[in-house]
Amino acid sequence: MVPAGLWWVLLVRRRLARPRTTARVALLSIALCAVIFGTEVRLLALPVELALLWVAAMSARRAIQARAASDPAIALRVGLADALGDSPGARAVATELAILWYALFSWGQSAPAAGFTAYKRAGWLAIYSALAMVCLVEAGPLHFFFHRWGPLAPALNAIVHVYALLWMVGDLRALVLRPLLVSGGT
Repeated sequence: MVPAGLWWVLLVRRRLARPRTTARVALLSIALCAVIFGTEVRLLALPVELALLWVAAMSARRAIQARAASDPAIALRVGLADALGDSPGARAVATELAILWYALFSWGQSAPAAGFTAYKRAGWLAIYSALAMVCLVEAGPLHFFFHRWGPLAPALNAIVHVYALLWMVGDLRALVLRPLLVSGGT
């Protein structure tokens, strides 16, 4: 924790680095201690994990506030970029969370009148229906195949298949609810 404290005092307080970089420095110092001294230093990570949970909660709060002004995908991206930085990892997490949001919580919303979407003309509903059927048909035999390796393997198989189905539903809902807009040449 000394490197993180020094980072805070020497860089963050002087506005040479952002406050969220302190968590990265703390995690790197704990990882370095684990390599040098062994995994018994796991308890050192507890304050950092609690701080990261707090940052995630504040980020979710900001994302909910941003949701009133924009669609959920943009709100999640803004909230996660605020908490984790605008990195490829943060964008990937925001995309996955947005897809899950569209799969679980977007029902009851209607598509905006402006813009266009090609999901009907391209037949995305039929494509996703076929993929969902293949996913369901493959899940059964794989469940029994993975059963020989214990109870964890079939459970992971079920989780992966349910997640794939949720992802397909969320992506299809996003295609419906987020049409393309052409205005001003863009």
